[in-house]
Amino acid sequence: MTRSLRKALLLWLLLPAGLAVATFLPLAYHLIHQPAVEAFDQALADAGLALVPHLDVVGGEPRFVFPAAAEQVLRTDRVDEIYFLVLGPNQRFIAGDIGLPHATSGDDESIESDGEERINFDSHFRGHPIRVSTLRLTIDGQSFLFVTAETTRKRDQLRVDLTFALVLPLLFFAGATGLTIWFGIRHALLPVEDIRAALKRMGHRALQPLDSDSAPTEIRPLVEEFNLVLDRLDQASAAQQRFVANAAHQLRTPLAGVRTKLELLQRETDADARAA
Repeated sequence: MTRSLRKALLLWLLLPAGLAVATFLPLAYHLIHQPAVEAFDQALADAGLALVPHLDVVGGEPRFVFPAAAEQVLRTDRVDEIYFLVLGPNQRFIAGDIGLPHATSGDDESIESDGEERINFDSHFRGHPIRVSTLRLTIDGQSFLFVTAETTRKRDQLRVDLTFALVLPLLFFAGATGLTIWFGIRHALLPVEDIRAALKRMGHRALQPLDSDSAPTEIRPLVEEFNLVLDRLDQASAAQQRFVANAAHQLRTPLAGVRTKLELLQRETDADARAA
């Protein structure tokens, strides 16, 4: 099987670059996406905290006074729909959107601090995926659950924006890196092409040494070895020519004697023929 030096160099240079891109992309996505998600969750939790001051316990009975203006502020969002729910002891409905999910499936993010228990989880409500934040507080000895939720349009758009923001530059970088490596290898192999062209121009009767001084350091030993082979061939050719010259000289004297004897024999034969 024919091996290509260009393909081997491309493989060994592009493979690490591809692995670096494949490793960097999910890492960068996580490093940027996770803080943004945490910021969204914190804003949702803060909305739940804003419900707490509107709940009072009077005579053992909870009273939740939430002005329409305050509710409008809570529900106002240019992208997502905002929901809330307030539950009293024994899951008693107090205010908000009935049926809003408030029980987790097990895959949740729980935070406990200063008597508060916060849980963030994903769910569905009214046919839309939502992100839910629950806050459990004890007020006057009674346990209350404050639930806030929002649709995930901002989060979904964030994923899309991050994907384009990361993938497109990385694709451009990968393409530019690949072209740079390809042209770099092509330029680096030009001396090899020059040597091939020089060898092609040589005739079998005019073999000349290659210029080793202009050859790159990596292939200079190869050029020097080729020149040594040519020198040995020249020496072998000169020795062969000397041998042929000596052989011709050694054979010239016996052949001249044989020729003289043949001529004398021919003359004697001619003389005998005339005498007869």
